[in-house]
Amino acid sequence: MIVSYVNAFQFCNKGSETVGGTDQPQGRKRKNREISKAGQPAEKEGMGKDAKYRAKKKVNVFIISFAGIVLNFYYIMYFQVAQQELEKEKNDLKAENEELKREIGQLKWDRVGLEKQVLELKAEVKEAVADKERAVAEKERTEKSYFQKELEKANQKLEEMAKYDPFSDLGIFSQMDGSVSLPFLLKLLKTYGFFLLLHRKKPSPPCTYYSS
Repeated sequence: MIVSYVNAFQFCNKGSETVGGTDQPQGRKRKNREISKAGQPAEKEGMGKDAKYRAKKKVNVFIISFAGIVLNFYYIMYFQVAQQELEKEKNDLKAENEELKREIGQLKWDRVGLEKQVLELKAEVKEAVADKERAVAEKERTEKSYFQKELEKANQKLEEMAKYDPFSDLGIFSQMDGSVSLPFLLKLLKTYGFFLLLHRKKPSPPCTYYSS
């Protein structure tokens, strides 16, 4: 702003000194000589025109300088606001970047923790499967030994039953082919005969009628 203002006023002063181009001073001297020869009124008229021109020039330069100052001020304010917005966005992006870095670090720790938990769960599952397999094998061995013992007991009983004759004490059958032994028949007749003697019917007394 200050540079524009100084340049404008320098241009105004330079324009007021050199009116009529680069050769204006020499031309003005010649004009002054002619005016001096012509008389006093011509000189006053030339001086009035120069003063009006210089005043108009200063006004134009002032307007241009003021417009340049306003434009410079506007641009400075605009760029300052834009720079502040850019700084704010930069700080926001930096904060977001830091937040993302923290989240990434937290996710890495979470991943490590999850991997550790997965390994622990795998080890627990492997151990549980091994325990289950051992329990099943032990149960199979126990059941096998139990059933084997029961089978051995059943086989032993079958062997004992095959050797034992259930009718040998009674003497009913002499052999397993179905033939009846003689001692059994004698015992049966003796027992049945004794039973008949005990339960035979006694004779009823004779009926007597008395007449009145």
